[in-house]
Amino acid sequence: MQGPDWLARFIRWVMRDATFLGQYVCTVEGQDADGLLSLMPEDEKVRGNGINGVPIKVGLPGFKVKVPNGARVLLGWENGDPKKPYAALFDPNSVTEIQFADGSQAIARQGDLVTIPAVGMVVTLVPLPPAVPAPPNGALVAGVPLMISFSAIPPTPTKADPAYGSVSTGNPKHLS
Repeated sequence: MQGPDWLARFIRWVMRDATFLGQYVCTVEGQDADGLLSLMPEDEKVRGNGINGVPIKVGLPGFKVKVPNGARVLLGWENGDPKKPYAALFDPNSVTEIQFADGSQAIARQGDLVTIPAVGMVVTLVPLPPAVPAPPNGALVAGVPLMISFSAIPPTPTKADPAYGSVSTGNPKHLS
């Protein structure tokens, strides 16, 4: 055997394990309850019938993502081991949900609006000296400093409108 065909076959044989050292674009065909993906590689040399049970490497500890069918991801293998596939590096806007820790609570950002249930809460606004006493109709006067106090004594009547506020501080490790 001589010529370019023999050489090409020899090079493919020598490089056969290098297939699993690369990363390949795949389409997500599904995600199971454990977060594992079913992928269909675009490249025929790794396509086969697709690859199931592929874990996602998000790149941030404690985070999990939900990915819709049809999203594109990169498929790779840890240390080139064909038994250890992983998915990473999603196309922009292809993640439908991001969970942090156990995902049991939503994450709010600094400046986000929050609602504080007002049932069972009394808020008292008292002008601070040397400010002029509040007008008899209870209107607030711009520029007059107020002391705010909260009480657990239920108001009468017991139904009250909720109070609104915004998140003023946050964990400095979580920025958006």
